[in-house]
Amino acid sequence: MKDVSELPPHTEKQIRRFFMDYKSLEGKEVVVEEFMGREVAIRIVEEAIVLYGRTFGDRSTE
Repeated sequence: MKDVSELPPHTEKQIRRFFMDYKSLEGKEVVVEEFMGREVAIRIVEEAIVLYGRTFGDRSTE
């Protein structure tokens, strides 16, 4: 699979339920919104890598 749109409906429901239960067990309110596609996921990971580098510095040379 290359995109969330390829998930069988039952699998999507299982994943959604996992995140709902995971946070509710911590006593937190949770809202699971619609799943986003591959392009959005890649962009979010790339932004997180940049933010990590800004926060903790470049550690690739250590």
